[in-house]
Amino acid sequence: MIAHIDTLRIQRLWLLAGATLLCLTLSGVLAFFITRNSFKVSKVLEHRSKHDPLTGLLNRHGFENEIKHHTSKTGALLFLDLDQFKLVNDLCGHSTGDDLLTLLSQRFASSLPDTALIARLGGDEFAIFLPTCSKILAEDAAQKLLTLIQNHPFSSQGRLFALNGSIGISILEEKTHYKDLIARADTACYIAKERGTGHIAHSSDMDYQHEQLQLSMSWAAKIPEMLQHNRFVLFYQKMENLQDPATTTGHAEILVRGIDEDGQIIPPGVFLPAAERFHLINRIDRWVAQSALQRQLPANMLFSINLSAPSLADAAFLETLVEWVKTSTLLGTLICFEVTETIAMTDMKSAKRFISTLRALGCRFALDDFGCGFSSFSYLKDLDVDYLKIDGSMIRNLERNESDVALVTAIIQMAKALKLRTIAEFVENDTQREILRTLGVDYAQGYAIHKPEALPILDPEK
Repeated sequence: MIAHIDTLRIQRLWLLAGATLLCLTLSGVLAFFITRNSFKVSKVLEHRSKHDPLTGLLNRHGFENEIKHHTSKTGALLFLDLDQFKLVNDLCGHSTGDDLLTLLSQRFASSLPDTALIARLGGDEFAIFLPTCSKILAEDAAQKLLTLIQNHPFSSQGRLFALNGSIGISILEEKTHYKDLIARADTACYIAKERGTGHIAHSSDMDYQHEQLQLSMSWAAKIPEMLQHNRFVLFYQKMENLQDPATTTGHAEILVRGIDEDGQIIPPGVFLPAAERFHLINRIDRWVAQSALQRQLPANMLFSINLSAPSLADAAFLETLVEWVKTSTLLGTLICFEVTETIAMTDMKSAKRFISTLRALGCRFALDDFGCGFSSFSYLKDLDVDYLKIDGSMIRNLERNESDVALVTAIIQMAKALKLRTIAEFVENDTQREILRTLGVDYAQGYAIHKPEALPILDPEK
């Protein structure tokens, strides 16, 4: 009996030992799989933390980490910002904007060396680090990127967008901290954008830019005082009717000039950039519009008045402008407001409201600087304008550049199909004027036609 009990105990001990061994084995296997899967998950999470989910490029965190630990002690960093990318999102939707960013990312990757680090820092901002790259080679790489962007228009929903960008460059030296490298390239990109679309700037330009900023700030402080003391004056520049020289109704653009303490004329290029930069341009718009509409002007002349983006979006200013037009001695049909193509496309809703309200009073509208931005012809059907002012960049070298002639011809044909009249800006010689006349441009404006002069003050009693 005792032997039987001992046998049972031994069997139970063996069963317990086997079960324990099985549990340990299963625990080991389970721990192995958990560890392996955890490793995989951690690798995925680490990759996601360093890469942009849309383009697959490095994100800001990953980019900074790579540069921080990069073995190269010299190189160049390019900070690229797409110009007016917001228009693609506004006109076609954010999914289309995402498609554009993905496409550009692929093009950048295929055009740059394998050693290059490429990142999307957010929005439409990209950064490229080129190890052991000199300043000259960095500028060459930046120009190639801009050319790549410019030579591949983006098409979506029947619209063709001519793309462009701005690039800032900073050079890595042995004592340069990686955060300073990125910050300086970012600032250089801002300098490039200030110069206009499609520009490249170096971080070494920052000292000059600082001087320019100080100068702009100085003018920003002077402008309110100039407005308060009425130290502005209206000029005008006549246009020539190329197709009907005998017409009795002229056309002129009203311009603004400043007056310094000594009574000398200040060109608009001196103070207007500061006014735009420091959000004072709408106050100058108000002064110009009020001064022009509340004075006696020649009755046989159509006058154009420029409006900025802040003015176009200001509902209160629109109400005031309506009252000035109603009480003006000038008929509404002899008042034309000019807005730039970029402004109209950026805030289409405000532009359409502004135009429709003033057209009800007989006023006309011109789309200025046409051809320098995205120039999607399809949106013109939604804007009730009368004139297209062809950007001066296509006129300055018209007699020497066949591409400009082709572009101007295309704009003229499109304008005629939409029953719009065309105005060519910056006509500087008789050769350009005759080419434009032959092509069918309706009006020419520039120094070859009329040099700006002070707008005459008429006696209302005469």
